[in-house]
Amino acid sequence: MKFLHKIAKLFQSKPSLIKFGQTSAICPYCETNLPKFPGRKTKCKSCANFIYVRTRPLDSQKILLRDNELLLCEEQWSIKNGVWEEFKAQQNEIEEIREQKRRAYGFEPPEGDVQWALLNKRSIEYATSRQWGLYRNNQFHMAEQLSSEGKYLQALHHLSVVMMFDVNGAMNCGENVPKEFQQDWNLDLAFLAPGIISRYENIAVSEKFDSNKCRQIFSEANKPYADGGYN
Repeated sequence: MKFLHKIAKLFQSKPSLIKFGQTSAICPYCETNLPKFPGRKTKCKSCANFIYVRTRPLDSQKILLRDNELLLCEEQWSIKNGVWEEFKAQQNEIEEIREQKRRAYGFEPPEGDVQWALLNKRSIEYATSRQWGLYRNNQFHMAEQLSSEGKYLQALHHLSVVMMFDVNGAMNCGENVPKEFQQDWNLDLAFLAPGIISRYENIAVSEKFDSNKCRQIFSEANKPYADGGYN
């Protein structure tokens, strides 16, 4: 009976899919009518707030969100995809990092600092456990954050690492992987993702980096790995 009670409590604690967001061409902040339903992130001309466009997990309806509703949308998708427990665990981890930085700074830390600290933590964890596929993905998320902050040179460094891992067929070979499959690289899986190349080219063109500069960035970014380390 105690076991059944625990199971029932677990299901009760898990939220359900709900309706949320604005489904009409109306600003979710000031409720001003928009010229049309936006196809991507836009700024309301009336209140100057950014409006976010997402898909609602409950019914696949396109919705408009305020910035403070984005986390709810992420949680709803985690429920839809069956990874809500993992989502909540990560949110608890993020809150711990936020509290650490709050104490260190003496004020509320910028969200970018919190996310970057989590990415750095993941980078060390994945490298230590030789989960190079996950490490590669983490490098991509680092590049995306740096690009969003306008730090394009640093973003190219991380994209260079992503491409190096891709062309070498990065593998996840942690302790749970059978020994016969524990290899760091598999050239049979080598590839270059078009989306990564496109991002790299767009930044290089916008920053006016020629081929020699790109070659230098790639070499500098991957030197730690060639030397047998990681960063």
